[in-house]
Amino acid sequence: MRSMFFVYVLLYYLPFIIHNYLGTTAATWLLTIAFITQIFFACIEIIQMRDLGMVYVSDFWNYIDIVQPVIYFFFYASHLGSEAENEVLSWFEVLAKLILILLGFLKMMFFIRIFDDYSFMITLVWQTIEAAVPFINFLMMWIMVFALCYQALGVKVDEPDNPEDKEYPLTVTILRYFFYAYRTSIGDIAVPDYSYWSDESEGGYRDSESEEYFAKYSMIYIIYLVWFTNQQLCLIILLNFLIANISAKYEEIMEEQVTFDYMQKVYLNSDFNIFKRFLKLPKPAIHILVFTNVAQEEEEEDKFEEFVDHFKATVENNQAAIVGHIKKNNELVEERFNELKTMLKDSEDQAKEQQKAQTQALDAKLEALAEMIREKDEIQMTDFAHE
Repeated sequence: MRSMFFVYVLLYYLPFIIHNYLGTTAATWLLTIAFITQIFFACIEIIQMRDLGMVYVSDFWNYIDIVQPVIYFFFYASHLGSEAENEVLSWFEVLAKLILILLGFLKMMFFIRIFDDYSFMITLVWQTIEAAVPFINFLMMWIMVFALCYQALGVKVDEPDNPEDKEYPLTVTILRYFFYAYRTSIGDIAVPDYSYWSDESEGGYRDSESEEYFAKYSMIYIIYLVWFTNQQLCLIILLNFLIANISAKYEEIMEEQVTFDYMQKVYLNSDFNIFKRFLKLPKPAIHILVFTNVAQEEEEEDKFEEFVDHFKATVENNQAAIVGHIKKNNELVEERFNELKTMLKDSEDQAKEQQKAQTQALDAKLEALAEMIREKDEIQMTDFAHE
């Protein structure tokens, strides 16, 4: 993995960055070297896709690995076309270059996980960003609300007398208000421009005799109230909540540092085993691989022992939970069995009682029938005696 890291940096990322500062011919050669390197890494991704199947798309890093060579192939073809026609960079090449710079850096962060000092830092930053995303979205919604308030109140944003002094040229109106509210929310405070209500020049609000005297002053005070609320809520309250949220996540991750360190090693082991299967190397017995430095210090040994203890405790806790779940299910099954047994016994008793009742009724009918037959025989015998 270390070799692949240096191959990626020296044969792709650096040539791709340096080609911007060289002539046309040298830049093309560097991009060609980077193109060949991208083919190599694309083949690696194809091997992983074939081995992992649909599991491949469940990892965020794999999206970076597969998208980057695709974009670079189009960028390389576009560069060769523009070089042949002596054209300037198109918007596609500029956008593709921007995306490739960012994806390349993220790919370097993936490889740099092989170094222990950087591995945990990457995990820490990534986990912290994930925890902060909901709160950041909440903060952005408040900033947008204040931007709409500024626009509704007639606050002028980036409208200087000299058009060349604009800070946000060629931007839509709502975006300028959003930038103003955002800068106010992060501490870059600027007094709101309420000249629409204070100026008597053309385009501004004109106070007339028929209007209330305090009308324009009320609007100015409302603008200041919104501006003050924007600072208090976003800058003082929400930003401090965000910092507290990040601090809490940082402490949570620091407590699980050993676990995250070995999680990264497990990911590296998984990639290593994929290449072993592809190269058809002999399959070893079931094992756990852990990559560490050759000169392992006592602190690393303590960390490994702590990891093993944590692993054992996790297994024991899960085993206890499974055993408890099985016992609970057995109790439920036994309870259900007893209920069914009781119901069956009750059914048998009811059946016996019904059978007994039916037998008694049948015996009564038979006795009544026998009585009728005897009475009929007696009558016939009496008649025969009279004759």
